[in-house]
Amino acid sequence: MRSNVVHALRQWAVLTALAGAACGGSSSGPVCSDFAGTWSLTSVPWGGVPNLCYGSRFWTLSQTGCTVTVAAPSPDPANGATGHAQGEQLYIEWSWTPSQGGCTIREHVDVALVGDGMKGNYGIAQCTPRYISCAATVEAKRQGP
Repeated sequence: MRSNVVHALRQWAVLTALAGAACGGSSSGPVCSDFAGTWSLTSVPWGGVPNLCYGSRFWTLSQTGCTVTVAAPSPDPANGATGHAQGEQLYIEWSWTPSQGGCTIREHVDVALVGDGMKGNYGIAQCTPRYISCAATVEAKRQGP
């Protein structure tokens, strides 16, 4: 009887460890890389033609656990946006309404750590005066802690 209990406990311990590993986390929480610091981001539209998706930004990212918050100088509407890190991936989405009114503009970055920088995608969708969207590649270089 006792060997059955010991065997069952061992099986439970192994299953618990495997479940934690499969979910990318552990009993201490999910695993995420450190994205905190000051970053210089540059986006280049797919096809290389300047449009809404072309430009540069400077962000200071702060991080608590796997939640990442953007601090950006005015008038960058990403200021205050929060995103989620998972492993070496970071996804941030934010929306805003232009001062002249209209409907909501949605932007996002989906990047991964690569060496001492980040690379990934940037996108914007706007529906005033007509629906406009674009996509770009984005590269970021860490400027400091």
